[in-house]
Amino acid sequence: MKEINSENLEIKKAKKGDFRQIFRLLKQLWPQKDLSQKKLLPQYKKQLKYLTKIFFVLILCKKIVGLFSLTVKSNKTLYVPELVVDEKHRGHGIGKAAMAFIASYAIINNFKKLQLHSRPKRKEAHNLYTKLGFKKTFSIFKMSWCFTKNLEQKRTIAALKEARL
Repeated sequence: MKEINSENLEIKKAKKGDFRQIFRLLKQLWPQKDLSQKKLLPQYKKQLKYLTKIFFVLILCKKIVGLFSLTVKSNKTLYVPELVVDEKHRGHGIGKAAMAFIASYAIINNFKKLQLHSRPKRKEAHNLYTKLGFKKTFSIFKMSWCFTKNLEQKRTIAALKEARL
């Protein structure tokens, strides 16, 4: 599949007005859950105000095609609770671009590790994480795999540019 031009992909902090498009992505991330926009919207608005969790959207051609969030698991580990790319846009490098942004953000903010969980059936995502240097570290009751990556603490100009900070 053809990779997207990273110059066409924007990564921005999520806003209240993004919820409708984000809800569509959350349904893809958690297909087994019976999600309700009416119930989820107040929780989303509340979480946007948290200082400990940041939501980002991935925008391509003025459309939100991905979502991820970041939270501090410990003073040395940055955790990625949610990461999803729209089904129609998978396999084009959007997830890879999101992970590059996340790694740069973590390095710039002096984290030593990145960590995320993924359901066992998401094999394409697992392949990406492995290619990016993540190690499958443990399983939670075979419901979720934990992936961890140790980060080099180099503040490079390239990392700063990639994080667009």
